[in-house]
Amino acid sequence: MGGIVPAKASSSSGAQILMLDLGARSASFGGAVTALSEDSNAVFSNPAGLIQLERPESTLMQNMWLDEFRLYYMAGGRRFGNRWAAGAGILSVDYGTFEKVDRYGNTQTGDGYTAGDWLGVMSAAGRIGEFDSIVPPSPGA
Repeated sequence: MGGIVPAKASSSSGAQILMLDLGARSASFGGAVTALSEDSNAVFSNPAGLIQLERPESTLMQNMWLDEFRLYYMAGGRRFGNRWAAGAGILSVDYGTFEKVDRYGNTQTGDGYTAGDWLGVMSAAGRIGEFDSIVPPSPGA
């Protein structure tokens, strides 16, 4: 008994640049920093954290992994008074150079293929109401 199974190409590799840990703190916590974002890295992880900046702040980072994989990242943020904050950042990933191969698996001479991604972001946050938190203080406080 036989049959034909149609081939279906699917990929989950879209937007993998968004999965990278940005900043030493994020990398050390395995990316679980959404609730801890209180520096310029909040531009990418949680823009509401920008409101906690006490002064203008910036971050520059370069990671070089194995096999020519490189990440370049910078972000900055600033609070305006006690109610507003804004920030911006840019991220560039270079996946390296891949050699050219024909459909038979033979390596082609000459330059290889290069691959990379980049992402730019602008973030803003505003404080609503008089409280620093969504939860109002208890009556006895």
